[in-house]
Amino acid sequence: MSGTRALMPDQVLDQAAELLLSTADDAVHEGRDTWLPGRTRGTSSPVVLDDPDRPTVLIETWADRLESVNSYISLMGPAAGRAFAAWLADAAHRHRSNAEAAHSTWPRDAQARMNWVEQNTDQHALAAARTLLLTATTRPAAPR
Repeated sequence: MSGTRALMPDQVLDQAAELLLSTADDAVHEGRDTWLPGRTRGTSSPVVLDDPDRPTVLIETWADRLESVNSYISLMGPAAGRAFAAWLADAAHRHRSNAEAAHSTWPRDAQARMNWVEQNTDQHALAAARTLLLTATTRPAAPR
């Protein structure tokens, strides 16, 4: 997390938005960007898939609370990732706009500018962005 603290908030938000958008786009197969919980034919094993009749994405998990894990994964499919990325990108844009407005309002008072911009930065988006970037840097890279 210390690596993201060295960046300006808009940079953290932009990096997380770009990472999430590219990852979400890569997860889309045959234009299908929503996933849902389902069951395999035959064994009826719980899975997450992109189409119940002709799945091209099928994710099978093994967990104590399998149904809950599958429900969560299906909620966080590519469509949700794209929407989340748009929220982060918008928060970055608002941060930059606020910084420009603060500079115009308090041209000689750096502390007032900094305080106002921090108070008007979406701290929830920033925390989410830092968490995404930390997760991306602490897990093994996915095979390509």
